[in-house]
Amino acid sequence: MEYAVPRAAVVEALRELRAMVDRSGLRVSFPVEVRTAPADDITLSTASGRDSAYIAVHMFRGTPYQRYFTQAERIFTAHEGRPHWGKVHTRDAEYFSRVYPRFGEFTALRDRLDPERRFQNDYLRRVLGGVTGGREGVKRDEPDRTGEHRRDRLEPSKTFRDRSGPAENSRVRPGPMGSGRVRTVHAIA
Repeated sequence: MEYAVPRAAVVEALRELRAMVDRSGLRVSFPVEVRTAPADDITLSTASGRDSAYIAVHMFRGTPYQRYFTQAERIFTAHEGRPHWGKVHTRDAEYFSRVYPRFGEFTALRDRLDPERRFQNDYLRRVLGGVTGGREGVKRDEPDRTGEHRRDRLEPSKTFRDRSGPAENSRVRPGPMGSGRVRTVHAIA
């Protein structure tokens, strides 16, 4: 489990984590990892709009972790923590809408680009929410000239723009979370 808390809150969050472990009788045999990152402007980056400190708690495989993680998560969320998107957490869209200032901007973009939720699974339904904006009855695309629905192609998008100006047939997406780098994904014709 890893959460990004505002950098100004990291010392207090670590003190609370240590006190919780000391009181709990938990036998934690894995170090707590801490790192920092500057604020960025990536919509769903854990450092979006604020300098952040990351606190990671781990347990060795096979070791009961639920009690430790549950109590740690309470501490992190009390400090408006944002969980690592690819690690264990129990947060949902309602929580994310409060801690990510641009969450609504992202979900509006998702509504526009994936109104039928073809790129949705149980995890994304939980963390991004289900259908928004009253789009439950969205119609499928018109068939192409072969009579099939063709939603499996990437089409050029002006949504993501590289400052250097991407090629006409490319889409620019953020690089790894919080890296500040950008990668270009070319469209498939």
